[in-house]
Amino acid sequence: MKKKYYNILKYLIYFVLLMIFFTVVCPIVPYEGDDWYFIGSMRQPIPYFDIFNPSKVLPEVLEPICGNIGAYIIYPITHDYIGSLSLAAAIVISGLIVLMLYLFYSVLTKRFKIEEKSALIYEFLFIILFFIIFKRDNAASYYGFWSKSFNCYFNYTILGIFNACVVLFMMKYENFQDRFNKYSYIGKGFFLILLYFTIFSSLQFSIILASFAFIKIVDVLVNEIKKLKKKNFKDIIMNSFKNSYIYYGILLLWIVALIYDFSGLRGKMVSSSNWLTYANFKATIDSLISLYKLTYKPLITITVISFVLVIIGAIKNKKYSNLYLLLKVFSLFIINTIFLVLLYMNAGAGYAARVDATWGILFYLILLIMSLVIICNDYIKFTQIFVPIIIVIFTIVTFNFNYPFAQSVFDAKAAKKVDNYIINQIIEADKKGECCVSVKVPKYANSGSNWPLPYNMATWLQNTLYAHKIIRSRMYIRFVPDKKAFDKLLNKNYSNMPFFDFERSKQL
Repeated sequence: MKKKYYNILKYLIYFVLLMIFFTVVCPIVPYEGDDWYFIGSMRQPIPYFDIFNPSKVLPEVLEPICGNIGAYIIYPITHDYIGSLSLAAAIVISGLIVLMLYLFYSVLTKRFKIEEKSALIYEFLFIILFFIIFKRDNAASYYGFWSKSFNCYFNYTILGIFNACVVLFMMKYENFQDRFNKYSYIGKGFFLILLYFTIFSSLQFSIILASFAFIKIVDVLVNEIKKLKKKNFKDIIMNSFKNSYIYYGILLLWIVALIYDFSGLRGKMVSSSNWLTYANFKATIDSLISLYKLTYKPLITITVISFVLVIIGAIKNKKYSNLYLLLKVFSLFIINTIFLVLLYMNAGAGYAARVDATWGILFYLILLIMSLVIICNDYIKFTQIFVPIIIVIFTIVTFNFNYPFAQSVFDAKAAKKVDNYIINQIIEADKKGECCVSVKVPKYANSGSNWPLPYNMATWLQNTLYAHKIIRSRMYIRFVPDKKAFDKLLNKNYSNMPFFDFERSKQL
C-alpha cells in the first residue's frame, strides 16, 4: 500500500511539472486557422473514403473533446476562454506523457525485472532525454514534445505519444498474445477499441505500432523455427499465426488505414506520380540531416560509447540475448526512418526536418539509447556510477534558460491578445443581435490568404464559438485584414541583444 501511494505521488509530481512547462514555459495557445477549425468540429469516429483526412479519426475526435473540456468544464471556473482551451490541451498532453512514463517504468520492472530504485533512475533519464536531445546553448532549443501549433499537437505529438503508450503497454509482456488470450470479452473489446483509435490516428504515427507488430511477428517466427526440429514451412506459419494473431491483425488493420488514407483528398493533393525520384530522396534526407544537426552532441557521444561497451561486454560475457533485443529496437528505429523518408518524399521533404513529424524515429531512438545504457550497466557494473552524474548534468543543461525552448506559437501572450481582440468583436455583435459582422484581424502582408489568420477561418471560428456556447447563433463572420491591428497587436518595437557569456567573453 505504501508503494502504491509513493507511485501516485511520483506521477503527480511529474504531472504538475509538465503542467507548469506547458502552461508557463511553452504554453499551447490556439491561434492559426486550423486550430479554430478542429478544436470545435468533431467528425464521426469512423473512417470514410474520399474525404479530406479519411483515416485520421483519433485527432479529429480528441481535439474537439479537449475543446469541450476547456469550454464546458474549465471556462465556467476561470472565465478565461483562451486560457481554458490552453489549459485543457496542457492537461491532455501532460497526462499522456505521465502515462508513457508509467508504462516505461512497468516495462523495466515487470518485463525485465529491474529493481525499483534502478528503474526509477532510468525512468527519470527517459523523460530527460526528450528535453535534452535537441538542446542548444546558443539558440532556442526544440524538445521531444514540441509541435508548431495547437492543432499540430493533436495531429502530431499527441498521436506519437499515444502510439508509444500502446507499444509500451504491449511490451510489458514477452508475448502480449498470451496476455490478450486471458482477458475477458469486455477486456478484449476495450483493447480492440484502443487499437482501432491508435491505428486510425495518422500513418505518420501508427507506423510506431505497425512496425512493432511486424517485429513481433518476425520474433515469433524465429522462435518457432528454433523450436521445430523438422522445419516444415506450413507448421511454422500456422504456429506463428496461432501465437501472434493479434500482431497479424494489427498489420492488417494498418493496411486498411493505409488504403483509406491514400484515397483521401489530402493524399491526392500531396501525391505525385513521380515522387520516387533521386531529387525527392535527397531533399528528404537533407531535411533529416538538418534535424540531426540540432541534436545535443554529448548525448550522441554517450550513445556511441555505450554501444561499444555493450558489444565488448556481450563478447566477454558470452551473453547475446541482449544483443538480440538491441537488434529488435534498432530495427524499429530503421523501419520508422525508412517509412517516413518514403512518405515525405511524396508529402513534402520539409516534414522530415520537423521534430513533431518525425516522432516515431525520435521515440525508438530514445528507446534504443535507454536499452544501450541499461544493458551496458548490466554487463559492466562500474558504468552505473556514471548514470547519476549524467542525469544531474543533463537536468541542469535542460533547465538552462539562457536561450528558451522553441514555442508552439510565436508569442503566447501576443497570440492570446489577438484571439481576444477578434473574439470580443464577435461577442459584441452577438450581444446586439446582429446576424453578420465584419471583424478586423491583423493583416499579414506576405500572405495572400492572410495566413495564419486566413479569410476562411471566419467560418471555422463561428463553428467553434457556437459549439462552445460563446455566441448564441451561427453568425456570418467576415474577416477584414487590418494593418493598424497588426501594428497595434503584433509589431515588435524591440530587439534582442545576444546572450552575454561572461565566462567565455574576452571583453570584461
